Amino acid sequence: MYDQSFSGHAPKRKPFFIANHCVSGTVVAVLKTYVEQVVEALREDLEAGRWTGTMPGRDRLARELGVNGRTVDRALSQLETEGMLESQGEGRARKITLKARRTTVLEVKFVLYERSDRFADYVLELQRRLESAGHRLTFGSKSLIELKQDPVRVARMVEAEPAPAWILQAAARPVLKRFSQSPVPFFACFGSMEALPIAGAGPRYLPPLREALEILIDRGHRKIVMLAREERRTGELGVFEQGFLDELEGRGISTGPYNLPEWEESPEGLRECLDRLFAVSPPTAVFIEDRLLCLAVKNYLAAQRGAKLRQVVLICTDYGPSLDWCDPPIPHFKWDKQAVVRRMLRWVDNVARGKKDLLQQLTPAKLVGGDCIMPAAM
Repeated sequence: MYDQSFSGHAPKRKPFFIANHCVSGTVVAVLKTYVEQVVEALREDLEAGRWTGTMPGRDRLARELGVNGRTVDRALSQLETEGMLESQGEGRARKITLKARRTTVLEVKFVLYERSDRFADYVLELQRRLESAGHRLTFGSKSLIELKQDPVRVARMVEAEPAPAWILQAAARPVLKRFSQSPVPFFACFGSMEALPIAGAGPRYLPPLREALEILIDRGHRKIVMLAREERRTGELGVFEQGFLDELEGRGISTGPYNLPEWEESPEGLRECLDRLFAVSPPTAVFIEDRLLCLAVKNYLAAQRGAKLRQVVLICTDYGPSLDWCDPPIPHFKWDKQAVVRRMLRWVDNVARGKKDLLQQLTPAKLVGGDCIMPAAM
């Protein structure tokens, strides 16, 4: 997991992420520099035939990849050395000299976490870019929520709807465990993939979590709760949820069901949970894993009487534009979802070329609005 974002002025030889490559069940940390990763991304796009004729300019590539121009220049120079590009003079676009490899056209089946995710920006972008590369993105007939994140039910759907490659969105760890052993390629788009032999991508949430907890505790908060989705708090805890409890314990706060409460995932179940939480020992800060749930909790608190309840700090670990309209601002975690799209595109291209790809890429997340965290109400 990572604590630096892929942007700004990168010092030489500094890796911007550590990718977990699983080999025979063993997780190996692979450090790559900014330049090496840009070279890899551009090389795979060239081999997939994304561009023809000439290469896009430095500034466009820098914006797309989220790096500075010097990094792109060095990457392009490396591709010239490899014979993939040819300089046509200063200020002129580089000529593409590599003939794109013919790849197999794939149908990629995407299993949504819940049906509403079908229209998420990054899902639409993935579909557009896959189709422009000649592939086809289709969707499972049921979402993981509808299948109750049950590995057996998911397996039945996979068997009934065969496809050469699958993407699972925010799958529970038992689901990912089952399909990490499948001969059919599977990709974990988010979810508890750590240390499993399955390709995947998602955010690195623990660094901003630690930062937020440090601010909270420094400002007097001790009653801190996390509202997590059901599959991440029952059975084997997700890495993020376990990290939350471990961080509290490490900072001298004893933990229990109060900090990670059970609740039925329905509007009535959420309200019953909140009524229970605030009846006796109201929390002063609440982490919420879903932006829609965050707005529901904010609405609940606004409807309550008493200044203390209205001063409860909410921190959303999921970002959506709706949060920008909140006043006062809601601190949240933010990260580049386009990095996940790029990783899924490279994975599909590798699968289409018959190349085994089990790389896990985690994108840095950052805490936004930490300065808005108020001291605990006494």
